[in-house]
Parts: sequence; C-alpha cells; structure tokens
Amino acid sequence: MKECIICREEKSDNEFNDEHVIQDSIQGYYHFYSVCKNCNSKLGTAVDSTVTNHKFSKFQRFLLNIKGKKGKIPNPFEGTHVLKDDPNQKIQLRVDKEGKLNPYILPTIPDLKPVSFGERFTIIVDKSDENKIDTIIDKIAKRNDIPRENIKVFKQGSSPI
Repeated sequence: MKECIICREEKSDNEFNDEHVIQDSIQGYYHFYSVCKNCNSKLGTAVDSTVTNHKFSKFQRFLLNIKGKKGKIPNPFEGTHVLKDDPNQKIQLRVDKEGKLNPYILPTIPDLKPVSFGERFTIIVDKSDENKIDTIIDKIAKRNDIPRENIKVFKQGSSPI
C-alpha cells in the first residue's frame, strides 16, 4: 500500500501508474509513480489537455516539430481565415506531412440568384483543386437550375473550354 500524493488516499500498488511531470506530448521525460490512476486521469483531463491544446503550446510544438500521440504536428493556425484585402476570399493554412504550412484557397462560388441571361461569374479555386472545376461547375448549374451546356468555362488568360 502507498499513498497518492494528490488525493492522499492509501491504495494498493496496482492502482498507481506512470505520471509524466511534463506531458509526453511536449516531449516530457520525467516520470513518477506516486499518483493513483484516478487522480492521473483527472490531471490528464483538467491540466494536461489544457496545456497541450493551448495556442502557445501548439505554436511551440509546431515550431519544434513535436508530434502528438497521433503522430501529427499540431496546426496553431487551424480554422478558416479571410484575406485582408478580400474578406470574401477564405483560406486555410494546412500542415503537410513534413510539418510545413501550405496556404489553401477555399473555392469561392458566387450566389447566382436571380440569374440573368448572359451573366458572368467567377469561381476561384486553389491550384490543388483545378481538377475539381468541372464538378464545382456542375454543382453551380444544378443549384441554380442552369443547363450545364449554357455555362462556358474560361481559365484565366485562355479561351472557352
């Protein structure tokens, strides 16, 4: 029997486990075995996850390429953002497998209600989504009740496709 240093209860040895003084997810290596499993679990939920998921910790882990338990480097810039000069253009900053940031432009699809004859519209897609343009246009046509053959596609600086 030993006493847990958190709850101060006497418990059998099999009710204790490995407690990281500094979390494993931020490369902590100092361990001790005097916290019971119940208190360790509560600390993990209340303290460890709060510290690990804090923006500052995510940013430092990103800078130092410290992977979490799932083997991924955290993205301190996660979420959807807008461009300063064009608040309608949404972007994301994504982390690749090497831990590098890659900007990703979310497709910009206009609201075409009501549609007038001969109206032009522009869609903007990320370079990685160029192969999805036809699918996006099909969705625009369907959503707006426009026959697909009535939509002409021009790539920037080119003739109709």
